[in-house]
Amino acid sequence: MKKLVFAISVFLICAVSSTCFAIQSSSSVAPEPIQALDSLSNQIETLPSSAFKNPKTSDTQKQALLKQIKDTYSLVQKANFKSAVNKLNKDIKKKITVLIVPSKQPKLIEGMNTCVVSIKNASKTIITTEYGKIAGVDAGFGSWKWTGIPYAKPPVGELRWKAPVNPEAWQGVRLSTEDFTRCTQPVANKQWLPQNKLMGSEDCLYLNIFRPKTFKEKLPVYFWIHGGGNVMGGADDYDLSNFANITNMVVVVIQYRLGPFGWFYNTALNPDGTAEDKSGNYANLDMIQALKWVKNNIDSFGGDHNNVTIAGESAGGFQVMNLMISPLAKGLFHKAISQSAAGSNAPVQSASALSASAVEKLLVMDGTCKDLDQAATYSKTMTNTQIEKYLRSKSAEDIAKSVMNESGGITSITSIADGLVLSGPLSKAFESGNYNHVPVIIGCNSDEMKPFFPFTFGSASTTTGHKWADIYNVLGLEQPSMSLDDVMPANSTDIQLFDTVTNYSSSYWKSALDGYTRLLKKHQDDVYSYWFKWGSENSAPSPFNYLFGAGHSFDMDFFFGPNSKSLAGSAYIDANKNGREALQNAMSSYLKSFSLSGNPNTNNSSLPIWKKWSNSDNTSKSIILTADYNKAKISMSNTEYSREEIELEVNKLPSPAKEMTYALMWYLYQW
Repeated sequence: MKKLVFAISVFLICAVSSTCFAIQSSSSVAPEPIQALDSLSNQIETLPSSAFKNPKTSDTQKQALLKQIKDTYSLVQKANFKSAVNKLNKDIKKKITVLIVPSKQPKLIEGMNTCVVSIKNASKTIITTEYGKIAGVDAGFGSWKWTGIPYAKPPVGELRWKAPVNPEAWQGVRLSTEDFTRCTQPVANKQWLPQNKLMGSEDCLYLNIFRPKTFKEKLPVYFWIHGGGNVMGGADDYDLSNFANITNMVVVVIQYRLGPFGWFYNTALNPDGTAEDKSGNYANLDMIQALKWVKNNIDSFGGDHNNVTIAGESAGGFQVMNLMISPLAKGLFHKAISQSAAGSNAPVQSASALSASAVEKLLVMDGTCKDLDQAATYSKTMTNTQIEKYLRSKSAEDIAKSVMNESGGITSITSIADGLVLSGPLSKAFESGNYNHVPVIIGCNSDEMKPFFPFTFGSASTTTGHKWADIYNVLGLEQPSMSLDDVMPANSTDIQLFDTVTNYSSSYWKSALDGYTRLLKKHQDDVYSYWFKWGSENSAPSPFNYLFGAGHSFDMDFFFGPNSKSLAGSAYIDANKNGREALQNAMSSYLKSFSLSGNPNTNNSSLPIWKKWSNSDNTSKSIILTADYNKAKISMSNTEYSREEIELEVNKLPSPAKEMTYALMWYLYQW
């Protein structure tokens, strides 16, 4: 049986055992060996001649030190860790003490010691997978992590727009690395606004693994699918080291193809390929491939391949539900958590039209045609062979730009109801009962659409002459600083418009998820729902509590712990710390219990009982998760929203409230 081999040192095994979330301090965590050696090498490179005891020969002495570090690199890359440590502790340390003036030695010795710790960590965390060995790194918070693990071959060249295939095996020991990029995507700022440029690579099918520094095996596995509207996001957004330790789980964070690389249906592609190759659902197949990798390898990391919980937020939450309806994912997971899911599965006709439009735009971009009308005519003269060759000849940048809008964003990429990977719309599959039945949690936030309001209507003017984007200035996210009265005076029509549009559109989000939950409950008993409300009412400072409240994605900071990239962070103040942390601990406890057993409640917990969803009127629906400044406030709610009833109310609204509300509701369901 494959075993985890960890440090015997009590310090290494039991370093951190926090019971509440905190921001990780990277200063006390040794990086991976190559990064540590790079840092030491840079320290030596920048030494002035005065740092050497014999300044006249400083260049020669510096090169001698760098040569020793280069030799250490080679030893580490060959996994000769013992020799690498000996070289650092003996040869390099000796040269530092002999060549460097005493005042400059401590920093270099500190850097050298960091390298030693990093290499020892790597040697003690070597895991054997079916494709080769990989070494881990200290993640902090009492956890180890293994990063940059390939779960499929890079989907480049002829593998673009094909189902993922198994990665190549490697020799020796692969070192954990952060030196892998996100999948090709638009660049966005903290407010999710596109910056009209691209980042990332098609070579991006990697995953990261976190687990506690213990000897325990058969731990529950938490499989995280990031959000980002099917077009943005990456594994580097999620340092789940503390989460893994607190919940005592093995946590897997995956990347998957995005935008037109993840979903692209064109009958000209893959004429001799498999049915999966022709499906267009490459990103969904990436997720399934990653789940297969987990099934075959996660036991080596101390996980239990028979206890895998898939979880995701926003577009990731929608893909969790897509995995529930995919026959290809059957048996690969055992529980599901869908947070703030939004999206749709496009019919093949719509997906085909989108790819045809991309071809036409490419023809204009490269000068083959002068405009889109000419391109539409020209493309109809191209054979399938010509179209496939043409598409595969284009760069990743060109492919991405072919579906981008004028602002540099991508808003129309969806999964595809191809009939193989995805049987159809979620509602149809859930209604029929033809899906993968597992215990499930579905939830959302009470003010989902508030952060999208300035995002969507930012260029429009208020009655005061300001722009709706100035909401960011009121919140301190942009400069110059403004007050709420500057942008939306009290009792103004602007206030009324903001309230109406955000309340109805946020309620519509919940109504869609309530509808899915109701359908699932017809076929299985273990269905749970949550309604996250922290940030609104008496939990966050003004004006955040009004303008953003419990906005989209803010619950992640409470399930996982604070994230410096989160919009919610601007509402974290000392005064609400006790309430925040109490709610965070409660939510992580519920999640831990659910991932272990399929029931969020534990017998020895003092937390309120999280009751199952009931389809009966005036009975338990969702658990409300919120807090005041001092304590968590958790209770069950009987509230259920209906899409039809909300649409009826929206249709009665005057202009422009009606149009603006539908604009946000359209955005929600046309990803």
